[in-house]
Amino acid sequence: MAPRTTHVVTTTHWCVSLMAAAMASPFAAPAHAATTSVRSFDVAGYVPQQHVMVTVQVVPAAGSLVWAAEESPPTGWAIADIGQSGTWDAVNSKVKWGPFFDANTRSLTYRATPPAGEDGPKTFTGVASIDGSPVVTGGETVLPPAGACQYDDDGDGVNNCIDVCPNTPACASVDATGCPTDADNDGVSDGCDMCANTPTCADVTANGCPTDADGDGVWNGCDLCPGTPAGEAVNANGCACSQLDVDGDGVDDCTDTCPSTPVGEAVDANGCSCSQRDGDNDGVNDCNDQCPATPAGVTVGADGCEIVPADDDGDGVVNAQDACPNTPAGQAVDANGCSCSQRDGDNDGVNDCDDQCPATPAGATVGADGCTVVPADDDGDGVANAQDACPNTPVGEAVDANGCSCSQRDGDNDGVDDCDDQCPATPAGATVGADGCTVVPADDDGDGVANA
Repeated sequence: MAPRTTHVVTTTHWCVSLMAAAMASPFAAPAHAATTSVRSFDVAGYVPQQHVMVTVQVVPAAGSLVWAAEESPPTGWAIADIGQSGTWDAVNSKVKWGPFFDANTRSLTYRATPPAGEDGPKTFTGVASIDGSPVVTGGETVLPPAGACQYDDDGDGVNNCIDVCPNTPACASVDATGCPTDADNDGVSDGCDMCANTPTCADVTANGCPTDADGDGVWNGCDLCPGTPAGEAVNANGCACSQLDVDGDGVDDCTDTCPSTPVGEAVDANGCSCSQRDGDNDGVNDCNDQCPATPAGVTVGADGCEIVPADDDGDGVVNAQDACPNTPAGQAVDANGCSCSQRDGDNDGVNDCDDQCPATPAGATVGADGCTVVPADDDGDGVANAQDACPNTPVGEAVDANGCSCSQRDGDNDGVDDCDDQCPATPAGATVGADGCTVVPADDDGDGVANA
C-alpha cells in the first residue's frame, strides 16, 4: 500500500458562525495556543459499497471553553456509525459533533460507504469551531479508488491515488497533490512558463510571456492606453500625453497649455478656458474682463477696464502728477499741470501771464508788469536818490558811488573842495589858501617868528 500524505493545519482565531450552539457560549474566547483538527482514513483507497472509517482528531487549545466540529463527506456516500454522539444532518449533508464544553482531545469517527459505480478521487472537507473561531480540518482530504496508487497516468510523479489533477501537461511542475504550480499567477504552469515572474496584471502568451502590442514598454493588461502612437513617451500606466486628458476638457495633455481647467468650462484649441486666459495681459481673466483690449501699462479695476485717475481741477493732469492742483478753469497747462497764472519763471513775484519782462534778473525791483522799476535820481548823476549822498550834483560833473562829484567832496577837510584843492592832503589845522595849500605867515625880520 502506498504511503498516505498527512497535512496538519493549524490556525489562529478568526470569527465565523459554525453552529448556533458554539456561538451561543456566554464566555469570551480566551487567548491561548493554536488548535489542531486532523483527518485520517483506515484505507489507502476506497472500493464501491465497502465502508471507509473516517477519524477526525481534534485537539483544542488549552483553556478552550466550548467547541464543535462538522464534516462534509463526498456526495452520495452513505453515513453511519457516528461516534462521540455525533449526528447526520441530512438537509446539509454534514456529520456534526458537539458542542463540547471542555478542552479535551477527542477522536470523532464515522463510517462512509461509497455507492456502486463510484470512481475517481473523492474529497472530504471539515471544520472545527473553537470558542467561535474556525479551524479547517487538515490531514488526509482526498481518497482515491483502491488499486490506483501503482499508476501515474499523466507522468507527473504523483501516483493516481493522490493525484488531484490527473491530466497535468507534461511540461508542468506540480505540487504534492499532482496539481500544476503557477508562481507568478499568470495562468501558465511553472515548467511550461518561459517567462517567470510575470506581473500579475500582464496578458501572456501560451508560453507565459507578456505581450506589448503597441511597443511602449508597458505589458498588455497592465497598459491602460493600449494604442499608444509609436515613439511617444508613456507613463507607468502606458499612456502618452496624447492619450491623456487630466482635466477632462477634451484637449489632450500634449496640446493642453492649461492643464487644470475647472470642470465644465469651455476651452479653446489650446485647452484654455476664459478663466485661464488674459488676452490683453491686464491681470483680469477673460471671463471677468469687460474691456478685453486694454492698452499695455494701463491701470485697471476688477472688471478689466481702465481706472481713470482723479483730476480735481480738470486741467488734464491727474492729481498725483499735478504740481498746481487748483488751476483756474480754461487755462492751458504744462506737463506739470501749471498754467501761466500759476508759474513765475523769473521768480520776480509777477506770474507769467502778467509778466511783460519774463527774464528779470534776480533781486531787481519790478512793477506790476514784471519789469524792473528805475529809482528816482533828481540830480541826474546816475545814483538813485535813496543812495545819493550828494543829491544836488552840478550837471555834468562825474560822481563816485555815493553820487558825489569833486566839487562836493573835501577829502582833507581844509575847506577847499577837491576840484580846486591843489594840496589834497593838507594836515588838519593848517591855514590854507584858495588853492587848498598851507599859507606861510609873514616874518619880515626873518627871525622865525611871524609878524603877527
